[in-house]
Amino acid sequence: MRKVTSPFRKIMLYGAGVMLVLSALYLAGFIVFILFVTRTTHQTTAPLPKTFDIVVFTGGKDRVKTALILLEKNPSSQLLISGVDSKTGLHQLLYSADSLALPTELRSHITLGHRALSTAGNAQETADWVAHNHSHTLLIVTSAYHMPRALAELHRTGPDLQLIPYRVQSPDNDRFYTMTGLKILCREYMKFTGAVLRNVL
Repeated sequence: MRKVTSPFRKIMLYGAGVMLVLSALYLAGFIVFILFVTRTTHQTTAPLPKTFDIVVFTGGKDRVKTALILLEKNPSSQLLISGVDSKTGLHQLLYSADSLALPTELRSHITLGHRALSTAGNAQETADWVAHNHSHTLLIVTSAYHMPRALAELHRTGPDLQLIPYRVQSPDNDRFYTMTGLKILCREYMKFTGAVLRNVL
């Protein structure tokens, strides 16, 4: 005599299967994310166009300094430094980035964004700045681990922009192989997943 499986049991088994598949996909995505972050050696894999503007998201070591070096090498560009503390001025920012030698004529190319308090805020601040400056191509400067989420948020607020990632490698990148580092990556991956879902939904 065949055993009858109740509809409730079928639903439970189906739900458990779906959760198992989603968990496996999430874990696989996390592994790819870790490999991308820890093994990225090239700051940018795309050839730079003749004209572009630069956007840097504050928060990580050497991000601002890298963006200022890029501005010196590309003096026709405009630079947005997004997420600057409201009490921080340009001189103080240049001092903290060891960039006080930046030529005076280039300082007028720099805009300090004081409104952003998160990556989503950075993206919105960038969209407002782009609309004012009529920019079309942006070189995005941020840490390697932060780049996936930064691009996801920027694609949401500026879908027509050409975005070129310029990853800043931390000199202490080995910390990602510690338990604390894995927690940082896990938290960042969760935020990145949330950003992607916001784009989809």
